Formats: sequence, C-alpha cells, structure tokens
Amino acid sequence: MFRVRRPRLGRPRAGTWRAGPLPCLWLPAHRRRTGLRALRGWRELPALLRLDRRTQGRTARTPPPASAGRRTEARRRQGRTPQAVSDGALPLLYSFRRCPYAMRARLAIAASGVQVELREVVLRDKPPELIAASPKATVPVLVLPDGKVIEQSIDIMLWALRLHDPQAWLNPPSGRLDEMLALIARNDSNREGGFKYHLDRYKYPNRYPAADAAPHRSAGSAFLMELEHRLEATAWLFGNRPALADMAIAPFVRQFAATDPDWFAGQPWLRLQAWLNTITTSPCFNHVMGKYPQWRAGAQPTLFP
Repeated sequence: MFRVRRPRLGRPRAGTWRAGPLPCLWLPAHRRRTGLRALRGWRELPALLRLDRRTQGRTARTPPPASAGRRTEARRRQGRTPQAVSDGALPLLYSFRRCPYAMRARLAIAASGVQVELREVVLRDKPPELIAASPKATVPVLVLPDGKVIEQSIDIMLWALRLHDPQAWLNPPSGRLDEMLALIARNDSNREGGFKYHLDRYKYPNRYPAADAAPHRSAGSAFLMELEHRLEATAWLFGNRPALADMAIAPFVRQFAATDPDWFAGQPWLRLQAWLNTITTSPCFNHVMGKYPQWRAGAQPTLFP
C-alpha cells in the first residue's frame, strides 16, 4: 500500500513516502487523508518509521544485478495483489449487489486483495451455472478452481482473509476470533431471538403470516443497543480499528436502518449511527457496492476487486 523509496547511489537521504489509493483503509471522515497524517495511530506506522530511520545514514552500495531487481519486483507485485491460485484460474463469486450476505463477502475479498471473477446475478433469473454449483441457489457462492464450493458468506470472508489479511481483520485489538464469530452468529441467527430473525419480520412483515413489525423492531433494537454499549469503549466492536465482526454485521444494521431511516436516526444510539456511517461512506464500501450488469454465460469476465 505504501512504499519507502530507498537511496541508490550518492548522498544518503531519508526514505520518501509515496501514498497510493486507500480503498479499504478505514478511517473516520475527518481523517481520510493520504501519507503520514492518514496513518497516524495505525499499527503500520511504527514499523515504517523504523525503516525510515534505518535508511537514514546508510552508505551507498554497489547496485544489485538486474536479475535480483526483477525478482524483487515480482515479489512486490505478488504481495500487492495476492492470487488465490497460481495457474491463472480465478475463483468464481456469484453475488447480488444488495444482499447483505454478499456485501460482506465482497468487503472481505476487497480487503484481502484476492482477485476473483464476479458474476452478478438477478435473483428472479438465476443462471443454471449457479444452481449447478449450489442447489440452494442463494448468494453469495464461491466456486474455487479445484471445484470446491463455499456457500456461506462468513466462510467466504474467512477464506479470503486467511489467504491475505493486510488489515488484520482476523486479529482484533481486543478479543479473539471465536468471540467475533459468536457475535456474528447471534446477528445471523434465523431462530427466534436472533437479529436476522427480527430484521426479516420487521422489514418484510407481509412475508410472514401474522407477523407484526413493531415488536420485531423492538426485539432487534435490543441487539443494536448491545452494539452501542460495545462502541462506548472503543470506536469499533473489538477495539480501536475495524475487524471481521464490524464488516460482517454492518450490512445487516444498514438494512435495519433503511427500513425506517427517520425512526432509526431518532434513537439513542449515536455511536452506532456514527460507526455505521463511517463504514457505509468509506471508499471500500462504495467500491464493493458498484453496479455490474447481470452475468450470462459467455459474457466478458468481470474481475473483482
């Protein structure tokens, strides 16, 4: 993401910062800048400053052979754009733009930098290739080059981040991975008491016989108040930077908020509102919410991210 340009020959000088695009660097709106000021307080900064100090005063050395430079460049590119496989084949991600499960899968893939072929589907016109890969035919579905199929969105997130996790979403500053997964499971539960159970009956009461939206809104709000209490201590659910739980839960909170925006804005969860706004207005979220045409067999591949 950032490179420190080292001196080659001649008078030694300090390393130089070169800022590139930061599509998935999660910062509050007032701190979304580039260069040193944008990274202040982040884990990467101490290591980069140490590298900068080591660079100062270094004497000039004989340039390495050209072949070494090519190997270094190849390793640098491999680190910037990790590939899931080495033979050129890409995993296939069947996705639907507005589905919260698909949103969080795309967020993790974008954060990891692992490239996939994105296949945007229309749920009322599902392609036979999706049904053949996963008979349940819900999104997201990830088909790996070896034929393995990953059907659960949280498993897709873990798959991508275990390949490459540059922002340490799997290692939160506070808490453990299993604690994050437990909170996500409560969010995802379709059983009575789960947040998703109440979200569906609040947002779509006509789909459920005798469902009354009001009590389900109240029950869902209890889970949101729990998130609000977590955010009283730190800016994110598991510490002072985003992690897996934030990105897995936020699409569902966004859906809850969009059901009645005025009511949601009037509730006493100001930290939750700020947390959700930081995520949904970020460059990374805007990137994964880009619109793509419906995929059909024979179409030109769409690479993501």
